Amino acid sequence: MRIPGNLHLTSSLHLTIRFSQEVEDYVAYISPTAAEHSVRHLTIERLRHVVSYLWPTAEVNVFGSFSTKLYLPTSDVDIVILGKNLRAPASLFELSVALRDHGISRNLEVISKAKVPIIKYTDALTQFPVDISLNMGGGLQAAEIVTQFLSEPNGVGDAIRGLMYLLKQFLLMRHLNEPFNGGCGSYALLILVSTFVKLHPLIQVGATNPLENLGLLFIEFLEFYGRSFNYQDLGIKCDLRSGPGFFYKSEYNFTRKPGVLTVLDPQDETNDVGGGSWNYYQIKSEFFRCYNRLLCIFGAAEYRTIQLRQSSKNHTRFPNSYDTDQPNSILSAILTVGKGMYAYRNAVEELWDRVSNGLVSTGVEEGAWESVCAQLKKDEQERKFKAGGVKRKRVLEEERRQVAREAEESENAEESEKEAIEVVNQQQKNHEKAKLDARKESKEEWKSWEREYFDTLKEAKEELGYNSQDDGEINMEISSGPESNVSEDEERKDDFKSPFRKRARRQ
Repeated sequence: MRIPGNLHLTSSLHLTIRFSQEVEDYVAYISPTAAEHSVRHLTIERLRHVVSYLWPTAEVNVFGSFSTKLYLPTSDVDIVILGKNLRAPASLFELSVALRDHGISRNLEVISKAKVPIIKYTDALTQFPVDISLNMGGGLQAAEIVTQFLSEPNGVGDAIRGLMYLLKQFLLMRHLNEPFNGGCGSYALLILVSTFVKLHPLIQVGATNPLENLGLLFIEFLEFYGRSFNYQDLGIKCDLRSGPGFFYKSEYNFTRKPGVLTVLDPQDETNDVGGGSWNYYQIKSEFFRCYNRLLCIFGAAEYRTIQLRQSSKNHTRFPNSYDTDQPNSILSAILTVGKGMYAYRNAVEELWDRVSNGLVSTGVEEGAWESVCAQLKKDEQERKFKAGGVKRKRVLEEERRQVAREAEESENAEESEKEAIEVVNQQQKNHEKAKLDARKESKEEWKSWEREYFDTLKEAKEELGYNSQDDGEINMEISSGPESNVSEDEERKDDFKSPFRKRARRQ
């Protein structure tokens, strides 16, 4: 959704359009690049090379955000190794020794006493963090569910993906993204987002395109889960058969955790994937705080628009603090990108350039790595083709909107011109009517004055003894008083000022 160049971003409506554009740009930036995805594949292939040397029959699978491409630039790589003879934690210690011997790991740690024992390390070449577990098939099934959610038609899946990028970065900035710290994990967050998007009234009836209104959906998400949702009595589910919805905790025997986030696992309704988010009250508070902050920005813009309209009506200069300069980024009020991420992503791009040019040893068999690169190239071509189709569709949609907008403006201009012509014609009619009324009034005044004049003249004749019934003529002279030095011409000029004197002279 692009903003026309001549659009003044002062009202809250225009700021909403700008906010949606910022959200789209942010999602496009935070999404994985081809280099990042390739380097992560290199990390996996380096581990697979060690595992095949240690356990030839074992199978290395990727799950979590990497398999669905929902990972952030700094996210770790979740890997599960499947094998019949593998037992934790003994097999994990054996693998840790092999990783050190091959020199592909740094900061390696075996967490053997956790509920799910894992190995955590950082790849020595790519610098990506890696988490390894053994024989945990639930993660692979969860990845299939995530893929199914992201494949929803009519833009729903793309909207879910965009909101996930925003909210994962939102929680990461506030250190609320790790369940072991009381935060909300990616799987629980996905169920929250999917339930919200699928149950949105306008999306259900097809009245809005969720992908084009990603900014508004983000604001409504913050409001819904930050203020409106009843965590005391309700839980959240997104069942694959019955669909998304909410339920009373008492129905599922979750009354022992009132006021805490309760999210059912689509794979197992007895599993509460939100149970580890014991600090969800802080997450809810952050949602509500950021919603209020955005609301204040839009409210201030609306107030500024009202002030501008009032000042334009009064023909007064508006204060400089309220000039219509375009505001700074709205999204940066609650969500930013640190300098460390810029440096990190640039380092990944440089590493991939050196790897692709053969300047760095990958530590992987040449034939295996070439096949991986070929598949990556094919996937990237398909992605670009799909992205190009989406881009062309958006361009055509924007052109259609622009044509509709110009037609509406032209129609409004014609209507305004018609209204102006009607106003001018009405003013002319009113002017002509006023002239006629003035003439009529003047004529009536003259007739009234004439009647008064003849009545006065009649009274004067009667006082002088003039009888209109006599046969002879009676010369009547109206004396103007004592004889004066006024000439006859000057006296006639005064006749125009005094009709009484002119009529008397004729008599």
